[in-house]
Amino acid sequence: MKIYNKKGLVFGILWAAMGVLLLSHVLIMPEPERIRQIKDLIVSVLLLAIGITSVVRAYSKKASREDFIEKSDERNQLIQLKTKAKMLDLMIWAVCFLLAVSLIGYMVTENTAWGFLFFGPCLLLIFAWISFIAINLYYEHHE
Repeated sequence: MKIYNKKGLVFGILWAAMGVLLLSHVLIMPEPERIRQIKDLIVSVLLLAIGITSVVRAYSKKASREDFIEKSDERNQLIQLKTKAKMLDLMIWAVCFLLAVSLIGYMVTENTAWGFLFFGPCLLLIFAWISFIAINLYYEHHE
């Protein structure tokens, strides 16, 4: 049998492996809570189903062609690009909100724990700005 979608095959194997691991964990070491055990069982079955479906689609020429066409569709790419841009904007605002809350908390209480809470979002924001500048410079020179 010929593999038409190697990436889909690898991801299918990974999903199926996670499903098998979770299913074996559920069966070998059951949770004392019945609801959690049922939830883990459902998740493992879903992981197995996704993995097996991906593996089967990787061997199917027609399904692999459909996946490629769907992935190459410009409308889907535009939607994905807009979604990523909006998600990045929301994450930057969330980090700024955490910065403001932790800074206000430190100013009000003078507790050093709030100062440490300020440090993490500050590093994330600095990393976001540096990566934004670096990626912007890269695309200015290469496109």
